[in-house]
Amino acid sequence: MTELATALQRWESDRRAARTRFDEAVNELDRRLAQSIRDGLSDPERWTGVVDASERRMGDQLRALDDAWAPLERAAMAAIEAAGEDTQQRRRLRYQLAEQQRRRDQLAVYMAREARSMLAARRSDAARVLHAHAHREWSTPRPCSRCGAGIVVGAVVQPTDFVCVACGHAAPFGPGPATVRYMESLDGLCDEQTLETWHAYQDARRTFEGYQWPTEADYEVLETAARTWLAEWADVRVRLLPPGGEAKELARLDERIAAELRGVDDAASRLLRVRMGVAMKLAAAGDMAGVLQFAKSEQVEASEFVGQLCTCLHEHGNRGAAWQALALLHHVTRQPTERDAWMQQQLMALDDQLRTR
Repeated sequence: MTELATALQRWESDRRAARTRFDEAVNELDRRLAQSIRDGLSDPERWTGVVDASERRMGDQLRALDDAWAPLERAAMAAIEAAGEDTQQRRRLRYQLAEQQRRRDQLAVYMAREARSMLAARRSDAARVLHAHAHREWSTPRPCSRCGAGIVVGAVVQPTDFVCVACGHAAPFGPGPATVRYMESLDGLCDEQTLETWHAYQDARRTFEGYQWPTEADYEVLETAARTWLAEWADVRVRLLPPGGEAKELARLDERIAAELRGVDDAASRLLRVRMGVAMKLAAAGDMAGVLQFAKSEQVEASEFVGQLCTCLHEHGNRGAAWQALALLHHVTRQPTERDAWMQQQLMALDDQLRTR
C-alpha cells in the first residue's frame, strides 16, 4: 500500500472518529451546562468557568480535525510532486485531495454550527433564569443611604437619581448585581434567536472567501449578510434590555459590522474588487478593447490583469466571457501556439483550478 493510500485510509478512520468524539463531547457538555443551570447559577464564577471550558472543548475538537487532516494533505502533496510530468496522474491526485478537503470542510461547518447552537441554547436558558432573579431585584425596594427607608428603583441599566419619599434625599442608584448578571447573559439569547441569519452570514463568508478575485458586488452580498445578522442581533438585545440601554446598543452596531469585516474591507482589497468588477462588466458586454483601455487607465500590466480577469470570469460562472478574455490574453501575451488549442488548454486549466480549490 502506498503512503498516500495509507494516509487516506487513516484519514477516513480519523474523520469518522472525529465526528463521533465531537457528538459525544457536545452531549456531555450540554448535560453539564444543564446541570449548572438546575443548580441555580448562584456562583457567577462557576457558571462562567463551565461556559469557558465548553467553548475551549469545542475549539479543541476543531483543532483535532485539523491535526487529523494534516498527514493526508502532506502525503497527497508529496504524491503530486512525485508524479512529475505525468499530467493525468497529477490531475487525478489533485481531484482526490480536493474531494477530501470538501469532506473536511463540511465536517468543520457541521461542528461549528452544532457547537454554536448548543452553547446558545444553554446560555439562553441561563439568561431566562437570571431574568427571573433580576425581576425579583427590580421589585425589591433598596434602602435610602440617609434614612434607610425603601426606595422602589425598578430596572435601571445606568446610575439614575431617585428621591426618597421619607426624607427627601436624592441619590443615584445603578443596576443591582442580579441586573448586571442578567445583562451580561443576554448574548446567549441573542445568539439563539439569530442562528438562521448567522448561518446565512457564514455561508456568504465562505462563498466570498472562495473567490480568488472577488468583486465589489460579491462584497456587497457579504456585507448585507453581516448587517442582516448583526442588526437582528442588536434588535433582539434592545428588546431584552431594561429601559435605558437602547441607544448605546444601537450605537455599537456599525462598530461590530466594521470589526466583523475588517479582514476583507481594507483599502487595497476594495480597490482590487472595484477594478475587477468594472473589467467583468466590460468583458461580459464583449468590449475587450474597453478592458485593455481600462487596464491602461489603471496603470496595471495588461497581460497580468487580463489573466486575473479570465480567472474572475470563470469562477463566477461566465464561461463565455472567460473564453473571449482568453482570446485577448493569447493576443496580449503573444503566444506562439495556435490560438484555439491554447485557449482550450487554458480553459481546462481554469476548470481544474476551480475543481481543486
